Amino acid sequence: MSPPSRSVASPTRPPSSGPGGQRRQVVASQVEPRLVERRRQVRQAEHRRRTRRLVVIGAVFAVLAAAVAALLSPLSNVDRVTVVGSGDVRDEDVLAASGIDRGDQLLELDVQDARRRIMALPRVASARVVREWPDEVRISITEERPVASLVTADDVVLVSSTGRVLEQLTEPDPSLPQMSVEGPAPVGSELSDRLGPSLAVFVRMSEDLVPELSTASLTADGTMTFELPDGAVVEFGPPEDVASKLVALQSVLSQVVRDCMATLDVREPSRPSVSRGPGCPGVSPETSAGSSPASKADASTDAEPKQTRA
Repeated sequence: MSPPSRSVASPTRPPSSGPGGQRRQVVASQVEPRLVERRRQVRQAEHRRRTRRLVVIGAVFAVLAAAVAALLSPLSNVDRVTVVGSGDVRDEDVLAASGIDRGDQLLELDVQDARRRIMALPRVASARVVREWPDEVRISITEERPVASLVTADDVVLVSSTGRVLEQLTEPDPSLPQMSVEGPAPVGSELSDRLGPSLAVFVRMSEDLVPELSTASLTADGTMTFELPDGAVVEFGPPEDVASKLVALQSVLSQVVRDCMATLDVREPSRPSVSRGPGCPGVSPETSAGSSPASKADASTDAEPKQTRA
């Protein structure tokens, strides 16, 4: 007879209560909440940064929109146009040439185009157009400097030191030298290529020479001659070595006896010479007794010519 069978229950492992079990409980209960909290804080910080950026961008756009609205509003329309530097040029002509009117939108003005139109006026050498916020435009001009009256076959015109024809005259300006030239000289045209060197002679004259050399002629080959008030002729030659020629000319005029003087030749400034008509006493008080009454005599001296502003 077989012995009765017994069922044996499998032993169960009690939960670990040693050091290892405590460590796992710490990880589950303490470390994981800290990570969750840290992630939450990071998300909140990123949200705050994003919000601040949006606020700043919105404020910038608001300011720009307000500025554009103000600039395009009637508050920034042109109320005043001021012209500075005008003398012979009338303010009305400058304003008309600029094309700027009261009520124009200041922001939309093309100041460079206005400047080009103003400089097209014959007497204006340079111009500057500036916006003066909130409602003013300031125009500053520099005028051309007139140096001579040009007498052509058909016209009398005023010309500047830069060779620009400034205006038409009925007769030569008595306060300026006059020069006879060949060819046309329309108002507003530039004659610097054609007359530039000869105009430089007028620019460099001293004040006391201007009345003496009041009438000049320029031939097609560029040779200049002057007529003195007493009718004598100055042979100046081409407008080269201008300073030396002017010094020699003034020195001779201050030293010689001018009675019956026919020509004064300064084409070679180191050897200026004077010629006289028949019966004239000579070129200077010192040599009048022994001079020939009929011909050209050398008027140069051993002394250096007196310097003058040229």
